[in-house]
Amino acid sequence: MLHRPPSRTTSLLLALAALFLLAGCATPPYGEPKRPSSAFVAWQETSQGRQIQELLDRHPGKSGLYVLRSGLDAFVARMHLIEQAERAVDLQYYILHDDVTGRFILSSLLAAADRGVRVRILVDDLGSLGIDRVLAAAEGHENIEARLFNPLARSPLGGLAKVGDLLARAAQLNRRMHNKMLTVDGVAAVVGGRNLGDEYFDASPGANFADLDLFAIGPVLESLGNSFDRYWNSPFVVDVAGWGGLESDPASLAALRDELAAHVQEHAQSAYANRVRQTRLVQELEAGEVPLLWAPVHMVADLPRKIVARGDEIPETLLIRRLAPFLGEASEELLLVSPYFVPRDSGVDYFTAAVERGARVQILTNSLVANDVPAVHSAYAPYRRPLLEGGVSLFEMRHTGEVFSQAERAGLFGSSQAALHAKTFVIDRRYVFVGSLNLDPRSVDLNTELGLLVDSEELAERQARSFERATAPEISWTVSLDDEGRLRWAGLPGEEWSRDPESSWWARFKLGLLGLLPIEGQL
Repeated sequence: MLHRPPSRTTSLLLALAALFLLAGCATPPYGEPKRPSSAFVAWQETSQGRQIQELLDRHPGKSGLYVLRSGLDAFVARMHLIEQAERAVDLQYYILHDDVTGRFILSSLLAAADRGVRVRILVDDLGSLGIDRVLAAAEGHENIEARLFNPLARSPLGGLAKVGDLLARAAQLNRRMHNKMLTVDGVAAVVGGRNLGDEYFDASPGANFADLDLFAIGPVLESLGNSFDRYWNSPFVVDVAGWGGLESDPASLAALRDELAAHVQEHAQSAYANRVRQTRLVQELEAGEVPLLWAPVHMVADLPRKIVARGDEIPETLLIRRLAPFLGEASEELLLVSPYFVPRDSGVDYFTAAVERGARVQILTNSLVANDVPAVHSAYAPYRRPLLEGGVSLFEMRHTGEVFSQAERAGLFGSSQAALHAKTFVIDRRYVFVGSLNLDPRSVDLNTELGLLVDSEELAERQARSFERATAPEISWTVSLDDEGRLRWAGLPGEEWSRDPESSWWARFKLGLLGLLPIEGQL
């Protein structure tokens, strides 16, 4: 009997398997028992809880909100909450960088743990590559636990194990936890589009992200805590310490403590630290007068098992389905901000149908020169024409120039270079969504996301004014069609383009090549 020789694919997989064995590859111990825990809910027992009780009594059923537009204010809010923590701090982020601001946050978390505060840190493994050994050292503290969501394999050969794991488990490892949330003592939270890193807090010497977060207190904290617990206790997370050579020990913790202390001392009088001390939020906190907007707030999030759901299991896991009962159909106006925007045919149909109903639909996304993921722009570009033909207004944000220096002074952005990163929309000047959800296939179908939906005409009006500023010709280009149906971009008087503004021929050539690839569903 003749036997067919193994295929090239089979041979490659067998070779990879052999390499993993030789490398001592450690695959994540999914589903193994972990120490279950739940969010702290006895917030009335804390000093902050007692202080806000009177406010909550005056606004029954509503949560208090503060909009964090500036990256500096966003950093201040997170640091202030951690420094005030008495019982529990929970962090859930796609990215945690080991950089200037990331180390300030880690130092503050360690100080909180020293005060007896329970600290739970949950980060996405792919988004936070390189941070696991720092987290493992921090776990040497009795009050700190750190877990990785959907982690890749580890081995002494470093990246080899991760590459092999991506090949072997591509479907699951392609799905990431994109949620962004910090909660403290069950009293207060920060939710929005920012990760933890310099470029999100106006601390990067290069380009920074123009983003948006909401500080929140009140009833919404219960649902945020429940969402965190669903991820923290899910079978898709792994304790940082205890596998893949990531062990915690007193020496590693002591070394990390010394590093963080030296970092804080080195940067305490830096130019960035001085900018932080001069922020409006710092002044309001020192005066004890932080103005809050009160409104009904709903937390919406994907379920963690979205990363393995298939077929009929998918719909009940989706954030986008949880938004539908609150939003219905836009009848008057839809203002959408999405840095990575790939609407697909279904999105084009939705937006143009809203226009046909009489709604004004305006969308702001990144221009080619501002987009840090060119592949996403290549997938977005073919939809510009049908959207414009359907009556949708399109704006693309610039990336540099004197206008951003002016905006920095006005507190809108924090850098002379900026890329749009905020994910928000306003519907009928009533509902406002702020969160981690981009309007693209990756956010909708693959990654997990989280956000807050606010029912407030006051906040909606504020966001509408912010949208008008962000789409002004000094900051964004208006995209349109000429009489012959060709794309045109317009900015300040005298600024007109027949192709992506300020882009090089090489960037446009690469964009064309990327557009030929069948990767839209992954973007």
